[in-house]
Amino acid sequence: WNFNIAKEIAKGGIAYKDISLITTPLFYYIAAIPLVCVNELIVYRVLEAVVITIMMFLVFKIFQKINKNDFVPYVLLSVMILLINQILALNYNFLLVLWVLLIINLEISEIDKNKNWYNLLIGFIAGISILTKQTIGSFIAVFTIILVVLDCNSKKDIKQNIKNIGFRIL
Repeated sequence: WNFNIAKEIAKGGIAYKDISLITTPLFYYIAAIPLVCVNELIVYRVLEAVVITIMMFLVFKIFQKINKNDFVPYVLLSVMILLINQILALNYNFLLVLWVLLIINLEISEIDKNKNWYNLLIGFIAGISILTKQTIGSFIAVFTIILVVLDCNSKKDIKQNIKNIGFRIL
């Protein structure tokens, strides 16, 4: 049904008016972008493959950063591919996992976490996760703010962390 909803949006249908939805429509609008050009199921399947590939790449990079052993990330990635192969169907849950993986990858990277653009990017991705699935997305947004609070080491850090929280909320 996800393909059919994205197909209707690609044809010009409006969410909640022409199409009955119980979730937020962001996933369907993203899925409809390539369907505007070619309105076929194969295009949707290619989009699935692209999203899954990006997810697997992010999982691999996260495992690589966490574990310095070269062998373990490949084994874990192989297990993930075998597991995800059984449930390959793009939906808003996969998109939400993609946003979470992006946030995790940014949080464990070596980027200076006091940069304004970094906190805006984390806040933007957290906001998109709310637009993807309201309940879980809200938890993700709150969690990104809690991460800043937990990162506070001294009184000097409090002022910077309040600024970081402000940029994440924007």
